[in-house]
Amino acid sequence: MQRKTQTLAILALLLLILLLIGCNTDDSSLTSSTATFGDLVGEFEGDQGIEGQEGFVPTIYPTRTALPTATGVSPPATSTPNPTVTPIDYQQTAVTLSYKIPGIGLDRRISANISSQVEVTDATTNQVVKLSNQPQVLIELQQVLKDIELEPIQSDCSMCVRLEYELPIAGKSGAGWLQDRRLLASLENYTAALLGAHYPEGTLIGLRRTATLFHPAHTIAVTEDGQIWHWKANESRVQSSSDYGDEIIPLLEAKERLEPENLRERYVISCPQGPGYEELYLADDEEDIKIRLTCPELTLPSALMSIYVSLDGLVNELIELDQSDSPELLVPLSALLFFERDDGFILTVFQDNSVSLVADQGQILTGTISKTVVLSLTNQLVESELVQPGMVDILQETYPNNIFLRGEQDVYETGWLDSINPELTDFIAWLDDLIQQIQFGPPEDEAAADTALTPTPVPTEESTS
Repeated sequence: MQRKTQTLAILALLLLILLLIGCNTDDSSLTSSTATFGDLVGEFEGDQGIEGQEGFVPTIYPTRTALPTATGVSPPATSTPNPTVTPIDYQQTAVTLSYKIPGIGLDRRISANISSQVEVTDATTNQVVKLSNQPQVLIELQQVLKDIELEPIQSDCSMCVRLEYELPIAGKSGAGWLQDRRLLASLENYTAALLGAHYPEGTLIGLRRTATLFHPAHTIAVTEDGQIWHWKANESRVQSSSDYGDEIIPLLEAKERLEPENLRERYVISCPQGPGYEELYLADDEEDIKIRLTCPELTLPSALMSIYVSLDGLVNELIELDQSDSPELLVPLSALLFFERDDGFILTVFQDNSVSLVADQGQILTGTISKTVVLSLTNQLVESELVQPGMVDILQETYPNNIFLRGEQDVYETGWLDSINPELTDFIAWLDDLIQQIQFGPPEDEAAADTALTPTPVPTEESTS
């Protein structure tokens, strides 16, 4: 009886152990009917950690449990090969175009690949500019070229703008005479911004202006063979060159007087007329000079102003520009001295020795004055450091009284409210006296003075009707 009782106790103990083992191994997430291959591999191939225990499926044996065989899942068909993935060639060309005007030696090219890398080349000078991450340029070129219409071009039209393009991916290409004014202006602006302005071979002096709200981009160039070339960026044909005569000699003489070592590469301020850059080009035996400038009337020194004024005159004469809406300049272009007084009087002395006075009633009086006197006084003022280089206060209208001077190498200004710098008193007194002479004439005992003035009334609506 005792042995039977012991036997029953042992059996009960074994049953209890089996029940406990069954509870420990009942994990529904790892049964063959519910676990995916990924789940299982994740459990078996997991990170074992430092102790080397994590990641194992618990079993009643001190060995790894074999992977259960998945049921109900058909193996993939071995007869169907996996598709072959062709790697993308990010260097594949998406767009190429050439923009040419053979008669002036312009040959510029643009290419872009599908990774938005753009390369702009000047085939004449072999200059190359490479840009990355330019998706907008790529998109715009593809959009405009896929629908563009080009006119046939005659082989003898060397001054016509020629466009050749190719869209390899779209399978399109074309060539012909470009006459779309918007694309003409865009290509000229884009290539000039990256490569610089283009001037015909043999150019001695050139000027390029970017587009503004008041005029399209345009270029003028004086060449060594006696020609003046001029064109607007939005025109499909460059106008024939013009022969120049003696009127151009002062321009060339002014260039010869320049001292390149005293010139800066930039004469730039925030222009009140809005954005718009200009480039002044001067050929030189050692290295050609390219000067970037804005608001030349407020930035250029007298050494460059005579050249600029001559070029500006040629532009006005040869290039048809509608500047009727252009804003009035704060300081006249060729002003050597500009004096603005708080009572409304404005006195301007120009480089050609002429004088202009705008009186408080709007009347304009003009005359001439000895340039030697003006240069002597202004040079003394510059050397005294009583005026500051640059142009800040006049632009910001800081003071009601202002003096602007155009020096040989820079421009200068000074201004004041009520009290004048004592060291400026003599110079201001001379300017005030000059205003008196312009208004009322020189004193009788100074009839032989250098100032000879003639009043010129401002035209009124009644006099012009």
